[in-house]
This record gives sequence, C-alpha cells and structure tokens, in this order.
Amino acid sequence: PGTTGATLQFNTFGGSIVNTSADMRKAIVAAIDLDALVSFMSDDKTTKAGCCPVFDEAYYVDYFEKADYMGPANIALSKEYQEKAGYNGEKLTLTMPSAYDDVATLCAGWMKDAGIDVEIKIVESAAWGELFNDPAGDWLFTWTNPSLNNTPTLLATNLMTTNYNSPAKDELYYKLQGLMVGTDEYIETWQQLAKMMVDDCPTVYISSGEYTWTHDPDLIWDYDGRNIYFHNAGWANPEEHGKK
Repeated sequence: PGTTGATLQFNTFGGSIVNTSADMRKAIVAAIDLDALVSFMSDDKTTKAGCCPVFDEAYYVDYFEKADYMGPANIALSKEYQEKAGYNGEKLTLTMPSAYDDVATLCAGWMKDAGIDVEIKIVESAAWGELFNDPAGDWLFTWTNPSLNNTPTLLATNLMTTNYNSPAKDELYYKLQGLMVGTDEYIETWQQLAKMMVDDCPTVYISSGEYTWTHDPDLIWDYDGRNIYFHNAGWANPEEHGKK
C-alpha cells in the first residue's frame, strides 16, 4: 500500500454555504460518483477503494464507508441534502491544479446533473498549494493527495486542523494527542472523532494507492539474482527490453 490517498477536501472557514453547511458538503459528495472516479483516477489498476483514512486495522471504523453520501452518484440524496442546506442555486467554485483538470471536469458534470451550479477554477500547482494552505483563501473545495499514516494522531494537519473549523473537533483531537496510542481510551476517542468527521463532512477520503505486479507462470526463478527478469507491459516498447 502507498502512503497517499485521494481526498475531496472542503474549506470550512468562510461565509459560503459550502463553508458553513455540512449538509451542502454532503450534497456535493452524494452527487459525485466516487466509485467511478476511483476507477478513472487509477485506470482500474493501482488504487484501492476505501474510506477509512488510517492504515492500521486496529483503528479501522466503518463510519466512513457507511456514510449515506459515499459511493456511486445519488442525485435524489444530493437533492435532499441541498434542501436541508437551503441551497438556492448559488454558483460554487471547484478549484483544482492544472494537472487534475480532467478530474475537475468529471466532478463538475456529476454536480450539475444533481442541480448544483458549479464552475471550475484551474490554477498552477504552486499557486494551488499556497491557496490550499490558507483557510482565508478564495477556495471552497478541491481534490488533494495527502500523506496518510497508521495512527489517527499522525494524520496530515490539513485533514484535521488547517481547513476543518470545529471547536468540538479540536477538543477531541487534542485529547487524542495526549493519550497513549493503542489504549482503550485512545481508540474510543478516535471513534468519536471519526464519527464527527463523517457528520461534519470536512473531507472525504476515497482511496489509497497500491502497487501491483504480475509475472508469467512459466518464469523460472533463479534466486541467486542472475536470471530474474521482469516484463512490464506498460513500457513503450516492452519487446525491446533486455536486448541491450
């Protein structure tokens, strides 16, 4: 497994309906076909779908997977959340670095299908990084690839603090940091925090990178290291490999 994951992150600071309403954030996520997006982003080969943002199975909780807004596009549910949020059709901006303009186009299309008015703002990577690390910046939501970890207290700060505006969350998060990792109280506190993350929907983690490889079943293994060759079908000219 890799140590990064694809996440949809919201800025919960500011005055827009996306900043202030968890229901509107859930409406956006419900409108997006997350399963299809994982397949697209990985070409069905190197990404594992999964929603719990920590690797260690000791801290696995199913709140993330069971959230009703996760999974395939659900237009009816998105509209329910839009109504709860009091969405009146205001234009929302999806900000993305230029390398992910195709992801932005897909997401915007799904959102428009659900009746959410969205425009795409593409910025250069350096400018996007600077913008993303500033909660006071002019952005509402974006896709990111944060580093993940085995324990909840080592999650990237942009997942837990930088863009997640919640005093109740802060109280639990800082309590967690003061506890001994792996204790019953630590796990119980993490479970409370995880449920709060799902209820507030400040970020949605959908996948982790994985590396996979295969070999021909007739390959003869020589473990002294002299006769082991790997064929990578992804090379431009795989038939030329090993000839030099």
